[in-house]
Amino acid sequence: SDVCSSDLFPSHDSYPFLPGSAKVPSQFTIYTLVKDQEITLVTRVKSNSNLPARAFTLNLFDHVKFLEMRRYGLYIEGILLGVLLALAIFGWYSAFQNKDRTSVMYAVWIMFALLSASSLRIYDGMRLVEFYIDVEGARVGRVALTHILITVFAYGQSMGYVLFARNFLDLKSRMPGVFRFTNLYIALSLAHMVVVLFVDHGLGLKALW
Repeated sequence: SDVCSSDLFPSHDSYPFLPGSAKVPSQFTIYTLVKDQEITLVTRVKSNSNLPARAFTLNLFDHVKFLEMRRYGLYIEGILLGVLLALAIFGWYSAFQNKDRTSVMYAVWIMFALLSASSLRIYDGMRLVEFYIDVEGARVGRVALTHILITVFAYGQSMGYVLFARNFLDLKSRMPGVFRFTNLYIALSLAHMVVVLFVDHGLGLKALW
């Protein structure tokens, strides 16, 4: 009864074992404490069966200092996304003008890079649901739709770079052995993505990689 008392949990939104409420815009729960006050915090985490966790660390932050540091992080994010957006615009313009495979592969790679960088979950929220579409809580089977999209963007960026590089360097005619290796890399990457997303393998992260 002591653990569940209202003295420990300021509202039902921060009560443990319950999903976050729409009233809480952040993935974090904020506790306002007076000097020398103590609370008991109870947590429970259910690991993804595809990537079972081996350890769990509960992180606590000073909210005021955290917000100040986050302000500088937003500047860095804005610069990065601005550069990628400009590259994506010019990349697709070049692809439509030149209509060659190398330009198209470059534009595809940069587009995936922009989507990946602007949709990741970081320490104060998920950019995917903030910048694009709110699919928080939606699932495909047992897998969260947000996890599927973020994973597809990340793998697409990785494979897109290889497709662009091998066209730019003309590996098919200059280095056919390396070109065949890139085909193997792309096939293995696609297979690995499917395993990560949909196969209930029970392997640890290191073993999977």
